[in-house]
Amino acid sequence: MIQIITNTFVSVEQKNSVKKLIEYNKFSDYKSFDLFDINIIDLNSDSIWETKTNSYENILNCKELKLFSQSLKTSKAKIIISLPQNKMIQFNYSFNRYNNSKDLKTIPDIIERIVKKIIPDYLTHVFFERNISTIQNLKYNSDFYFDEESTVASNILLRCDKSRKINTIKLQKNLIITTLNFLSNMNDVNIIIAFLNQVGFMQQQTTIPDWIKDIQFYNDKELISENDKNKQEIQKINEKIENNNKELETNNQYKSILYLSGTALADQINNMLGKIFDLNPEEFVDKYEEDFNFKKNNITFIVETKGLNNEVTGKNVSAAYDHVIIYEDQLEQEKKEEKVKGLFFVASERNKKPEERAKIKERQITIAKRNNMLIIDTPTFYKMFEDFCQKKLSTEEIFKIFKEQVGLINYEGK
Repeated sequence: MIQIITNTFVSVEQKNSVKKLIEYNKFSDYKSFDLFDINIIDLNSDSIWETKTNSYENILNCKELKLFSQSLKTSKAKIIISLPQNKMIQFNYSFNRYNNSKDLKTIPDIIERIVKKIIPDYLTHVFFERNISTIQNLKYNSDFYFDEESTVASNILLRCDKSRKINTIKLQKNLIITTLNFLSNMNDVNIIIAFLNQVGFMQQQTTIPDWIKDIQFYNDKELISENDKNKQEIQKINEKIENNNKELETNNQYKSILYLSGTALADQINNMLGKIFDLNPEEFVDKYEEDFNFKKNNITFIVETKGLNNEVTGKNVSAAYDHVIIYEDQLEQEKKEEKVKGLFFVASERNKKPEERAKIKERQITIAKRNNMLIIDTPTFYKMFEDFCQKKLSTEEIFKIFKEQVGLINYEGK
């Protein structure tokens, strides 16, 4: 991945067209060099060569230059400094315009001083002369070149076509500086890639021909066969993981009765009762305002559920019993007789761990006993359902508990 640090405007379309290879950032918000394979600092951006002050030399006060210097000292990433082409330095801004300008080619030493802000020990001189260089049949312009006498010969990477003037040098193993205008067209990635290939910062990719797959090295067949077997094993493992995750999700739904309230709690309790007594809660039609009801061995169980932030009150128990009364009133109007019992499933103090919850008080238990109701706290029902799933507790045993017990459910587990 390449980071190009530039103050030159780059459109959203341009950025999107190369986003898999290049990320453009401004001087003010560039990212760590080490997040990228290659970082390019574009000193050709016009804004670098503008100052509102009365002296053009104040362009040297660009604060980002020192930041680049710090980043360069600590980074192991590849870095390219792209020097400017000739331009007018704009200064002395007033009345919405720059009042003075100076031709950069007449003071090339200021380029050197700019570079020294980033690389304090930089010594190579820069002079003006327009040249053309060819890389992989692509033409590159340059308005400046590096002085031969002040350049270490072993650092020279590229020269111009006819003049043989130096346009690109390597200052460190991971640091290159160039006068080539290889960022002239940021829409053309090929121009950038060709330059990076030429200086050795990016390996040129060769297309692998289709026929190469038909040529086998000595152990290709065995390795391919082993890979196929491993892929089959991985597929089996992934299927097992997927099945386990589905089962874990189901288990989490069962555990949710410890903290849910409202319709969500009612739906989950009904779902678990359906599995115990082979019922389909989706077929249940609420005629009498209860959360659920079901018949088993000539007993109609009226189910009410409640999720509470606080302890169970007598009012909660009485409200649950009201649904039994509503059902019995309807039976009386229809001149029917049924044996009816209320089951009150309650998740009290649901924001606490089950072991930290207060025990249901005797007064509430007495109210339930008086009305032939059974209070079933969800931690206990959760344990009953777990034992049922493990075949430690049968449907008939659960039915017997629901039928015979009144007050507060008594189940210690198996």
